[in-house]
Amino acid sequence: MNVTEVNDKEIFFFPNFLNMNNCKFIKYGYFSINSVLENSKPSYYAQSVIHQLSKTDRNFVYHIKLLPKFERKISKMTNNGRIYQIHVNMSQNSLPIDQLKSYFLAMLIDIELQKKEIMNSSAIEMSIRSAEIAFSKVDFVDLQSKLENQGWSLEYIYLDPKKNRYNIHD
Repeated sequence: MNVTEVNDKEIFFFPNFLNMNNCKFIKYGYFSINSVLENSKPSYYAQSVIHQLSKTDRNFVYHIKLLPKFERKISKMTNNGRIYQIHVNMSQNSLPIDQLKSYFLAMLIDIELQKKEIMNSSAIEMSIRSAEIAFSKVDFVDLQSKLENQGWSLEYIYLDPKKNRYNIHD
């Protein structure tokens, strides 16, 4: 689809908290990296984030958080029916294409998590591995070129990634 076709079909709802189509389960900058590392239960969240921070080809990190049991009952309204949230933090050095990459990976993780009948740490880990493999096969330089050739602007991505950005010094 080109830009004009999407613009013609796009529907805006106001306010976003009432919009059932608005993605509520991918959160940008909701937790600082420090709070994730300090309060990580189970500890694999911290291990995963530390591993991701060491990757030189990315300007974002993520972790998956299962909702508390009382929130799962209302997750249809508050979290698009997911019993988990995918939390993403962007680097201070990230560019709009990095934001697109982070959202793309988060959606791949969501697709994999939706396939699981039981949600536990091993299901999350398997979903992440599958999503990471699929993510590694995407040529984002080519994707960016194709999007721009179709008239899409990638100068600003509307994902609200400004909160809790991180910076790592060598």
